[in-house]
Amino acid sequence: MQLIKFPKFLNYGGFTVDIIKFLLILFIFAEFINEASSQEENPILPPTNYDCFYRNIEKDLSEIADRMIILGKDKIYRLDFGKKDETYRFMSEVASQKLASFNTVSVIDSVTDYTIRFSNRVFYTRYPSVHSESVLGDKYITRILYLAFRCIIESQNGDIVYEKDFSSRYSDTFLFDNLEYAERNNYSFMKAKAPEGEIIDKYAVPVTAILVSALAVILFFTVRTK
Repeated sequence: MQLIKFPKFLNYGGFTVDIIKFLLILFIFAEFINEASSQEENPILPPTNYDCFYRNIEKDLSEIADRMIILGKDKIYRLDFGKKDETYRFMSEVASQKLASFNTVSVIDSVTDYTIRFSNRVFYTRYPSVHSESVLGDKYITRILYLAFRCIIESQNGDIVYEKDFSSRYSDTFLFDNLEYAERNNYSFMKAKAPEGEIIDKYAVPVTAILVSALAVILFFTVRTK
């Protein structure tokens, strides 16, 4: 039985390279060019998860502040964030800055004109996928941040003068290497696990690149000896 041989199609300086070797070398060269160009772009750091959550809460509080102005900026408002957990701490932190120009208190027995209640708080971070634009290229991670809560403003006699459900979703993609930077904060809901399969791939790709590079060197010297 006669073995099938790949045709020789490239000759240079007395050397011959078959189709498989030529395509492999061409592929490696193209990938290294792509990797070099992507590193030269020097991408900007992504906004942190804290910054993204902060901006969205700040936007929602701006709408609540507009309602407080209508009710009277000289009035006294008690802020009730409900259950004391991480979202309580975060919202009270943002509110203390955003609503600093109003007369606000947090003591239950305080004499106030209105009570602003924040409830049904849902805050989370997700990383649904990690991908790369090429085999040897940079890894990118997709980020989804979600927050939701209900706000009710009650008058001193218990009448509801304002009620609204807020929700917002933020999504973007950034370099996987910047994940640690994006999660710089002390809130657990602003952090999440990246897809485990992609983490393995993060380490497998550099190893593959080294093996392919070594193969290219071997092929180069093999070709020269022909």
